[in-house]
Amino acid sequence: MTHMEWFEYFPIVMLPLKLLVVGIGMYYSVKWHYDQGKLHRAEDEKRKQQMAAAAKAAAERDAELTELPQPSP
Repeated sequence: MTHMEWFEYFPIVMLPLKLLVVGIGMYYSVKWHYDQGKLHRAEDEKRKQQMAAAAKAAAERDAELTELPQPSP
């Protein structure tokens, strides 16, 4: 059996290393996008609650304004 040079070992060593690095990168990429989606959903829910509270306050204000005193006969 002949002695193998370093360039013959290169694909054997680098392919698993590359797969490991790319796999870790993909994991963190998916995790980051999932966390960002969760953050945006929470912000949207908070914004919806604020809008509902503002709409309720506006409706109450409008109801108070429309209740004008009636003149006495």
